[in-house]
Amino acid sequence: DTVSTAALVAASLRAMTPGKHELVLFDVNRHADVADLYAPGVSEVGQQLLSGPPLPFELTVIRNANSGTDVLSAFHRRSTTNEVEERATGLSWPENVFSLSHVALPFPPDDPVYGNRRPPGGKHVYLGSTDILGERGLLAIAPSALIRLRYNPFFDYMAKRIEDFLAGE
Repeated sequence: DTVSTAALVAASLRAMTPGKHELVLFDVNRHADVADLYAPGVSEVGQQLLSGPPLPFELTVIRNANSGTDVLSAFHRRSTTNEVEERATGLSWPENVFSLSHVALPFPPDDPVYGNRRPPGGKHVYLGSTDILGERGLLAIAPSALIRLRYNPFFDYMAKRIEDFLAGE
């Protein structure tokens, strides 16, 4: 299971020194075929943070520009304000991806073990995008483990954001 975003913000991020930290949150894909199947409240966290009381940290929520598209915008809220600015990202949700998983964040799409494609001639275990079909109960791992995204389709975006933050931009 993943860490609750709401709990993380309430327990630790609200205590941060204003202006020195930023949270980048990837929302769920609101245009995905499975959007009607999301658990109650899942798609509300980002909006609650964007529209709630002022925060002591910068907040960027990456989400669909609107529910009719896979195109993503960055909704940025400066610390201690209620102003939200929308910025184009040039990103789109990949086909068949409805959310990121925290285990995927450090892995680029071309990672030879966790990436989106098995490398040609790969000679080691590949755990990336798996389309495993067959009878239940035959595999040693739970089927639910196979749906978890293992690479970050937005890795280059995140790497650039981290570099910019460290450079003070």
